Amino acid sequence: MHLVDVTNSYADQIHRELVTTPLRFIQVYTLGNSLVTHRRGEKVDVVIITNHNRPVTPAELAYIREQLFAPTQAPVVARKGAMTTLTAERSA
Repeated sequence: MHLVDVTNSYADQIHRELVTTPLRFIQVYTLGNSLVTHRRGEKVDVVIITNHNRPVTPAELAYIREQLFAPTQAPVVARKGAMTTLTAERSA
């Protein structure tokens, strides 16, 4: 598995979101057919995984946790339709 950085393809959308929200960081990746959006605020990290073809697999979730979260973070997973969200508080 490989996360491919496609942030430049979404530059206008990301710029608008950074200007209008308290987010400090947005990165967009693809993981096969899945679109992975990593958003970082002052106190929380949120990763949204979207795949309209199939559910996100446990192996993909484990890989994303390993790549995008600190070892001390324990993200909470929520699923709704084609979207899976991982949310974790950032340590001080």
